[in-house]
Amino acid sequence: MANVLRDAVRWDLREARQWVANAALLNSEITPTGSELAPELPVTAAAVAEGALSVEHVAALAKAMEHLPAEAEAAMVDFAREHVPSAVPKFGKELAYLLYQNDPEPRDPEPVPLVNQHRKTWKKSGQLKVEMLLDTVSGMAYEAALDPLAKPRPETAEGPDLRSRSEREGDAFAELVNLVLRA
Repeated sequence: MANVLRDAVRWDLREARQWVANAALLNSEITPTGSELAPELPVTAAAVAEGALSVEHVAALAKAMEHLPAEAEAAMVDFAREHVPSAVPKFGKELAYLLYQNDPEPRDPEPVPLVNQHRKTWKKSGQLKVEMLLDTVSGMAYEAALDPLAKPRPETAEGPDLRSRSEREGDAFAELVNLVLRA
């Protein structure tokens, strides 16, 4: 979408990306069941609708709200209405300090995430769900082994290969497992 805005309106790509990011934060969504989800930043959305905040204000508020509870949004927006966007992050840090100054210090450091991870779960349907997180080198080796097997099959008398990419990759993974077992 940012590229469309860049070409259609002749905006700088950075500015177009910011507008798209702001739109995602400020607009409500409709779920497939028809339920409406409120915007991530509803108070900010209302202020933008009034014309009280700029694109830069919204970006600064979104960044500051990453470290604040939702209840702090009204105070942040009130501050942003009266100040330039560059002042918003500093106020956000001060507000976070005031809100969390009496919290206990963390005692244990965060555990270091494992580089390679593999999780498997058997579903009631009899299918095995596999989730993996691989480091860059292992991920590239995995793709190098899987990609040739996942290419669409050539068109045959039955017609073209209509499988989705995820179906082709699933079939390729099963074929890769069988090749390893036969070796």
